[in-house]
Amino acid sequence: MPGTSHKENESLRTVQRALDILNCFSLEQPELSLTEISNQINLAKSTTTRLLATLEHNQMISKNSSTLKYKLGQRLYYLGYITGKSTKIREAAKPVMDQLRDLIKETVNLYVLENDYRVCFEQSEGLESIRHSAKIGEPIPLWDGASGHVLLAYQDDEFKDTIFKKNRR
Repeated sequence: MPGTSHKENESLRTVQRALDILNCFSLEQPELSLTEISNQINLAKSTTTRLLATLEHNQMISKNSSTLKYKLGQRLYYLGYITGKSTKIREAAKPVMDQLRDLIKETVNLYVLENDYRVCFEQSEGLESIRHSAKIGEPIPLWDGASGHVLLAYQDDEFKDTIFKKNRR
């Protein structure tokens, strides 16, 4: 990058690598070994170990001493909790969502537009034994599903064209 020093570039790369580590974890893979993390982010184990140690020191990651696997730390839960509490739309929407769920007995989701995706922001789970539920925070393509289509319907034509072109690939 013009105008940035080598030291600044190195710092940005380190932050990106730490974020890459955090993004390795999912509902399907809540715990990962050093090797799994290292392979996913395509980084040497020694570098991955140093990054994990820093994340662990800051409670972003925790290590199970018996399995030697890592999982997301309590600090991330706390930061997520703060994010959720500081968002007014959730407070306003949740009672209405619960009322609608009680009326139709089906899951009600609140999605927000995030770049080219929709993200489930809040959910009132359905009351039937078989129900559909989205994963909170997981990005879903806008072209996939009725709620994505609703969000797309209220976007400008240029944005819609961009989404449709990406879907054709």
